[in-house]
Amino acid sequence: MKERRIYAASISLVLFFLLFKMPKEFIFSFAIALLAFGFGALLFYKKPELANFKIVDSVFFVFAVFGAYCLLNFNRMPALFLIIALGSVAYAAFAYRAKGSKTTLAQVSKEGRLALRTDMCFNLELRRIKDKDFTCKGITKDLSTTGMRVFSEGCFNKSEIVYFKLYLPQESWPLTGEAEVIWAKPAEGGNEYGLTFTNISDQNRGKLALRQGFSLLE
Repeated sequence: MKERRIYAASISLVLFFLLFKMPKEFIFSFAIALLAFGFGALLFYKKPELANFKIVDSVFFVFAVFGAYCLLNFNRMPALFLIIALGSVAYAAFAYRAKGSKTTLAQVSKEGRLALRTDMCFNLELRRIKDKDFTCKGITKDLSTTGMRVFSEGCFNKSEIVYFKLYLPQESWPLTGEAEVIWAKPAEGGNEYGLTFTNISDQNRGKLALRQGFSLLE
């Protein structure tokens, strides 16, 4: 719904420019705003997982529609096309990075991710609910307040419930809880698993959120 509004607004604005022949100053101001937005997006180049991919495509549409307007008026305002071209290139660099990142909409759906994940490597121990001892050690590959991707030498099956101990720096005691194996795949020296938390205390979830916040600022 939000994307449709962006499409409609951008087309309506360009039609408004064409029909009413807006002053050059106003049109150049809009182009400079897009230029600033394009370069501003580069601030998030190293955090492409923050991108909402539908919005990325929608903004591309805005650049495309206004770029077409600039081409139609190239003879009258050649500098306008240069401004929008620079903004488009800057935004395209961020969008390419975002589209190529590990976090995609398909992965979000497949793994049931309900929160932002960040690359954080911490030691953990895993065991099946029916087992008494933690026989499998591992390390997290990424982590969120709703789940994690881990590497372990242990063998677990999809849909299996595991109990975990997660060791965070500066914490006296490990974080504990239960998680379901959403996916599993072989990796060099062991296996990788996508886990979603099924039983974790609010206190431990809060510690994960705090740790995640520090990771985003690093």
